[in-house]
Amino acid sequence: MPRQSKPYFREQTQSWYCSINGKQISLGKQKSEALKKFYELMGRKEDLRTDSTTVYQLTQTYLDWCQKNKKPSTYTKHLHYLKSFVESTGKRIKVGQVRKLHLTKWFEDKTWSSTTKNDAMGVVKRAFNWATE
Repeated sequence: MPRQSKPYFREQTQSWYCSINGKQISLGKQKSEALKKFYELMGRKEDLRTDSTTVYQLTQTYLDWCQKNKKPSTYTKHLHYLKSFVESTGKRIKVGQVRKLHLTKWFEDKTWSSTTKNDAMGVVKRAFNWATE
């Protein structure tokens, strides 16, 4: 069982820190402020977890759900577009790092019609919206 997260003082930086989801977070130099910030962070711990989720992980989870809850033809279409998108962005990019630029670059080398591009964009948006729901 992992240890409970709690603030600790680092002599080297003369600052307070904590570790949440394996990530060190600076809480500041004053103990009272650090404790306030720590309890605020612990209250929204689930929000911090999304910082470490990759687009690849999100799409795989979405496709698993899609395979169980949608028609086979829908799953196949979503698999095609999401696989193409992940190949374009790479498997390591975090969900919070995705920008409009990534979608634009994805379409650059495609000879898809505007309707196909719209469908593809809709599938990617749906996967992200599904994750936030």
